[in-house]
Amino acid sequence: MSMRTARVNELLREELSQIIQREVKDPRVSRGLVSITEVQVSPDLRRAVVYVSHLGGEDERTGALKGLESSAHFMHRELMHRLKMRNVPELVFRFDPSIERGARLASLINQVTHDPAHPLDGAGTADDPTSLAALASNLDGILVIDKPAGWTSHDVVAKTRGITRQRRIGHTGTLDPMATGVLVLCLGQATRLVEYMTRHDKRYEGEITLGVTTDTDDAEGAELARATVPHLNELDLRRLEASFSGELLQRPPAYSAIKVDGKRAYAIARAGGVVELRSRPVTIHELRLTRVAADRLRIEAHCGPGTYVRSIARDIGELAGCGGHLSALRRTAVGDVTLRDATTLEALPEAVADGSLGNLLLQPDEGVADMRAVIVHASQAALLRRGAVVQSTDPAFETALVARIYDASGGFAGIGSVLESGQIRALKLLNLAKESQII
Repeated sequence: MSMRTARVNELLREELSQIIQREVKDPRVSRGLVSITEVQVSPDLRRAVVYVSHLGGEDERTGALKGLESSAHFMHRELMHRLKMRNVPELVFRFDPSIERGARLASLINQVTHDPAHPLDGAGTADDPTSLAALASNLDGILVIDKPAGWTSHDVVAKTRGITRQRRIGHTGTLDPMATGVLVLCLGQATRLVEYMTRHDKRYEGEITLGVTTDTDDAEGAELARATVPHLNELDLRRLEASFSGELLQRPPAYSAIKVDGKRAYAIARAGGVVELRSRPVTIHELRLTRVAADRLRIEAHCGPGTYVRSIARDIGELAGCGGHLSALRRTAVGDVTLRDATTLEALPEAVADGSLGNLLLQPDEGVADMRAVIVHASQAALLRRGAVVQSTDPAFETALVARIYDASGGFAGIGSVLESGQIRALKLLNLAKESQII
């Protein structure tokens, strides 16, 4: 697949997802059950196959596909208007075959086992919306995906939603399509913790190509300029590391999701507009550069939230006097979650089918393990759920703006704050039935 085709695939998927969610009025489509998992544009850009998943039963899915087909002309016009393109590919809608295979596999295994304890037993086929809804309601936890290259974070969420039939899924921080590695997904009740998990530090490893600048500051963008790369010795690399370590101001890439006057910066840039983004304070805890070729540097970075590694690569190139861009990136950790905790998209259908998906999930509180913890009695936990404020019974309590709340049995209740007076206020409480933790 050419870089141009990959970018068109991504652009169409993003815009079509918004159109389906916000603009299509056909009730067969507009009930929030349809997700786009992938778009494949033909090499001549004349035809786009749009793969979708649907959380309903067979009749609803068939109706949704007909609704998409009848709305195709409207969506085509919307794309022309939004993207300012004269030649928008013809849209062809199909169900995602990998999700269908996973559902069929689950049904077959269920029929063979006839095990009353099996998560799928007695629930009928995978097309039974009741059984799928029951399975989805049991998914409360954190799923770590090793994101493949070429996929947007939204692609991964949509694919996972389709495979697991889980409606409530959110990620805790995007990865660019080119990047691979740790993408943290929150499922079910754990989605209530997303806002706290976006604050985690992140670790990356990648490669910077010097001497070539691009409009996106990475290898997916159009080339803007070339320059001769100077020789960089070890002392030069140490100076570059020092220049981009600690607290500093960083200008985000023009092609980013930051909003400018209500519009995403990347949408303005793609339409040919000029994007002026203000520099923002970021923290780079550790930066290591290693020369791997005359024009390439290996980069290892430990960053605070909101840091763009693309910007680091661009700015290192500028300071070196030749320009540069990020040519490869892999995220190795988000907070305490690492690649050791990750699974792949390819492994999900079988895990759903054989009932082992629960083994891949981290408990919701593992995503906020860096917070202080406070323990309350069961009666206090019940009061917190009713909106009351309770008093800590621990004489050695510590104040905290955010803290994990547990009941006396060790059950995780959610997030709260501990005031100087020892009062505990609930901020986000979860409803985690113990039996819902194992799928």
